[in-house]
Amino acid sequence: MALVEKTGLTLKSGGACEKDGTCNPSVSHINGQSIDTSYLNDTDEQKFINAMHDYGFDTQLRGKEKKEFTHTDDGGKFHNNHLHSGKLNPNYKN
Repeated sequence: MALVEKTGLTLKSGGACEKDGTCNPSVSHINGQSIDTSYLNDTDEQKFINAMHDYGFDTQLRGKEKKEFTHTDDGGKFHNNHLHSGKLNPNYKN
């Protein structure tokens, strides 16, 4: 919710994990450590990527066919339909 409020964007997500913290068949989404989101237009996508990076998502994988956004790496063809943000190390203050 904080990311939506910060960016003002409407997001569509494939999820982070199941209610019990599992994420079969993925091994990178355990306990919500990663989240998948549908792509936005290029300007909003970079805004969202920056917000996720600022929040503490150290790895963001874009599809092989996607533009090279700042703070992203090539995630190959499996990420052509979604952005993968992972390795969360929260960067926030109480």
